[in-house]
Amino acid sequence: MECLITKRNKNKLIYKDFLHFEQKKVKLGIRWVCVHKDMCNRTITTDEEITTVFKFGAHSHEGDPHFINAERAKCTMKETTRRNYDLPSRIYAGNVVNLSNKSKQFIGNENSIKRCLRRIRSNIYIYPKISKIDDISLEGTHWSMTGKENSEFSIPQKKDMVGRVRRV
Repeated sequence: MECLITKRNKNKLIYKDFLHFEQKKVKLGIRWVCVHKDMCNRTITTDEEITTVFKFGAHSHEGDPHFINAERAKCTMKETTRRNYDLPSRIYAGNVVNLSNKSKQFIGNENSIKRCLRRIRSNIYIYPKISKIDDISLEGTHWSMTGKENSEFSIPQKKDMVGRVRRV
């Protein structure tokens, strides 16, 4: 039994070559549902610590180790993206190179995975939210390449040079 963490911090459970996602908390612990919802509606129930299986239904399809390996690789890529600053192409190549050809078919489009890794990386940093223009504060004079110290700047009117900043 193995637990994977997705990019949205959700849990996926691998049990007997079947992949399940966490559905909800129940009295006994956690209910998991097979990821192939369209062809299989089997569930599994574990304790809160995900160490003991209480209920396990039979699946209407065969377990696919290639699909499981592809999911492991995707989760590993996403976790690696959170931990270090390697390029998405290096992270992708390092995880996909060891997969079999059948497992690579379940990975998906390379550019989509890399885009996903870039988005994970950009969501790590928390930027301040600015609700109005008055909330922006510029400190010092080093941000201006022209003008004198302590000179004021304003946004020009429409008849002036549009998109340029002029000294008042």
